[in-house]
Amino acid sequence: MMKKVTYIKCVVAAMLSFAATSCTKESSTPEEKFVDNFNALVMGGKTIDSHQDWNTVGSVAVTVSVDFGNTDEYTVYILQTPPLFDTNALWLGMAKVKGGESKTITIAKPANAGLLYAACYDSTGHAVCKPFPVKADDTVVAFSGKSPEAPSAFDSEDNPWNVETQELPDLTEYTTGTLVEATEQDTGISDEPLHFKVSSDYTGFIPSLGTYLNKSVYVTATWTLSFNQRVSAGNVIVVGEGGTINIPKEYTLTTSPFSSEGAGLIYVLPGGMITGDGTVEFTTNEGTYSYNGGIITAKNIQLKGCTLYNAGTVGDMSNPTSELTCIADASGVGQLINVGTAALAKMTGEELSIENAGILRVTGELVLNNSSKMDDGSYTECTALTLNGSSNGDKVLYMGNAAFLNCLGDISIDNFGVWGPSGDDYEANAVLKVKNCTNCTTTDGTPGTYLLDHVELIVPASFPTIFDKGAMNIYDGDVKGIGIGKLLESFSGYHNLRMLYYWLNGYEGKILDSSNYEWSLATGKYNYLWKSSINPGANDVDPSAQTCFYSTSPSFDYPSSDNFKKEVSGNTPENSYIFYAFETLDANTKDFDYDDVILRVNMPVDNGDGTFTSNVLITCVGNKTKTTVYYNGQPFGEEIHAAMGIDVNTTINTTNVSRSFRKMGELTFNTGNMRIDKLNFSIQAETAEGKLQEENQPSTLGTAPLYLVISGDTKGKWFWPTEGMNIGVAYPQFSVWASNLQTSVDWYDSSNASGNIVKY
Repeated sequence: MMKKVTYIKCVVAAMLSFAATSCTKESSTPEEKFVDNFNALVMGGKTIDSHQDWNTVGSVAVTVSVDFGNTDEYTVYILQTPPLFDTNALWLGMAKVKGGESKTITIAKPANAGLLYAACYDSTGHAVCKPFPVKADDTVVAFSGKSPEAPSAFDSEDNPWNVETQELPDLTEYTTGTLVEATEQDTGISDEPLHFKVSSDYTGFIPSLGTYLNKSVYVTATWTLSFNQRVSAGNVIVVGEGGTINIPKEYTLTTSPFSSEGAGLIYVLPGGMITGDGTVEFTTNEGTYSYNGGIITAKNIQLKGCTLYNAGTVGDMSNPTSELTCIADASGVGQLINVGTAALAKMTGEELSIENAGILRVTGELVLNNSSKMDDGSYTECTALTLNGSSNGDKVLYMGNAAFLNCLGDISIDNFGVWGPSGDDYEANAVLKVKNCTNCTTTDGTPGTYLLDHVELIVPASFPTIFDKGAMNIYDGDVKGIGIGKLLESFSGYHNLRMLYYWLNGYEGKILDSSNYEWSLATGKYNYLWKSSINPGANDVDPSAQTCFYSTSPSFDYPSSDNFKKEVSGNTPENSYIFYAFETLDANTKDFDYDDVILRVNMPVDNGDGTFTSNVLITCVGNKTKTTVYYNGQPFGEEIHAAMGIDVNTTINTTNVSRSFRKMGELTFNTGNMRIDKLNFSIQAETAEGKLQEENQPSTLGTAPLYLVISGDTKGKWFWPTEGMNIGVAYPQFSVWASNLQTSVDWYDSSNASGNIVKY
C-alpha cells in the first residue's frame, strides 16, 4: 500500500527524487513507473482532470473575409493583442486573402483567450484592425468597405452628410443705383429706402443701419469703425471687391436686433474683407443666412442663433488667431456652413453646429454640442475635440465619403455619435484620427451614441493602453482569461479603451464582459469562448453598421495638411510559437523537468499557393542518451545532440541559453486548418542499458504526459525549468491546472514561475 506523502512544492528536485523511492509502488513497465512517479512527485496527491490533454493551446477555426472593393491581396493576422498598440505583438494565425474572397484557418490560441484581434494589411503596410470574440463554431472576421485612395470629390446627394449649396442672392438693389456716401448721412432719416456706400476710406459708424428699416451700405474702400455698429431690421451690409471693414479692439459689428424688429445681414463678396481685433457677431432670421465669399479675419467671430455660409476664407490660414464662438439664445442653433476654407484659433459654444464641405482648421479646441455634417472629401482639423451629446442619441456627426476629421490631441465623447457614409451612395470610408481620449460615455441600445458605418478610426502607436505590458487580463474567480479585461477608471488609458470597446462599432463593452464567455468544447478541446447566443454589439445596433476599424495611419496623404500623412511602411507583426516539452521514461531520473527535448514550432505561414509552412527548432537538450524525434512515425531531423552540435552524453541550454536554437526541419501543410498543437511527435531514446525505447504521448486523457504542449507567452516565449527542477516546483500552479484545466490556465507564464527557469 502506498504511504501517505505530503507534497511540498518548494523542496528541491533532489529531495523529490529521494521521496519517490519511498512513495511509488513497484511497477512492471517504464510507462507505469512514469505514471506513478508523476502522480507522486508532480501532482502531490491531486487527481488529474479527466479532460486533461496537457495542452494549453485551444485551436479554433476562423474564417477571414476581405472585401475592399478590389481584388488586391491582403494579409490578415490574428493576435492576442492589437499590433497597432503592442509593437511586439505576435500573431497566432495568418492568411493571405484576395479582395472579394475568404479563407478558413485554424489558429492556435491559448485555451483561455476568448477575445482576439485581427489586423488586415495591404501591400504598403497600411493596416486596419478590429477585436473579435472567438466562438466554438462559425467565427468570422470580415473586413469590408473601401479605403479612400485620394480626397477626390464624390457626387452624392440627399444624404445625411451632404451640405446644401447656397446661392448668393441678388444684391443689385444694394450695389447699384443711387448710393449715398457714408460721410454725407444726415439726421433726418426715416424708414424710407436709403442705401449708403463707402467708396473712400472712412472712419465712423452709420446709426441708421440699426435703428431704421430699408437701409444698406456697400463697402468698396476701408471702413474703420469708431463705435459699435449694428445692422438689424433686415438691413444689409455688402462688402464688395476692394472693400474692408476694420473692427478695432473692443468694438463690435453685429446683425443682432435691439428687440423684435429682426436681424440684419452681412454679405462679403470675393475680394472683400472683415478684419480687426474686435468682434463681428452674426444673427440671422429664420430661413436667411449671412454670406462670406471673401475673407473674414476679425479676432472674435460670434454666431448667435444664426447661419453663416462661408464660400471664401474665414481666419488667417498661415496664422489663425480668430476665435469663433456660438452664443446660445432663444433663436436656436448657431451654424457655420463651410464650403471654402476656415482657420480658427478656437471654435466653441453650447449651440454650435458645423456643416463642412471644405477645409476647416482649428488650432485650439473644437466643441460640438449639436448634430453636424462633413460632406464628401471634406477635411476638419483641430487640436482638441469635444463632442457633447445626449443619452437619447439625437446628436450625431455625419461624415461622407473620404471625409477626414483629424484631432491632433485629445477627444472627449459624451453620448455623441459619429456615423460614416452608408447606403447606395457609399463609395469610400470616412476617417477619424485622434491622439488620446479623455472621456468616453455611451448609452447601451442608443445607436446615436456610437461610432458606426464605414469609419476608419486612426489612433497612434502611443495611444495610452496597457497592451505594451501584454494582453488584457480579466480576473473572475478562478478564471484568468488572456485577452479579456475589465476597465478600471484609475488606469490612465481607461477612456482610450472605452473608445475602442464601447464607442467603436457600438460594442458597449460586451466583448470585455467575462459573463459573456464560457468554457465549452471546440474541436474536442475545452476552450474559453464567446457565448454564441449573444450578439457582440450593443442592443439595437444593426450589425451591418459595425464597419469601423482602427489603424495607425490614413490610407493616403491628405494634401491640405502636413498632419495627415500616410506611414511609408507600417510595422508588420511576427509569428508566435508553441512548445513541445518532452520528459523521457527513464525511471532513474524522476526529475520531471520536461527539458529532455524541447521543440519550438512557429504558427503556420500562408505561402499564398495553398500551402502553409512551420519550422521546427530544438531549443533545449536535457537527455544524456541518444535521442531521435519522430513525426508521423518517421525520423524527423538529426539526432537531437547532433542537431545542437554537442556530444551525446552532454546537455545544452538546461541552466541558461548558451547556444542558439537549431532548426530540426520544416513542416508543410496543404491546408490552413492544420492543428499544430496536435502534431504527431514522439521520441526514440536509448535507455541506460543501451536499448532503444520508443515513447509516445498517452492516448487516454487524464494520464501522465510524455510531453506538454505549451503556448508561447505574448512575446512568443516559454521559459522551461532548469535542469533537475520539477515542473511543479518551477511553476507552482502547474498541478492546480493539471487537476482542473479551467483554473490557473496561464501557469506557464513566467510571471507565475518560482524563479527556477531558463530565461532568454
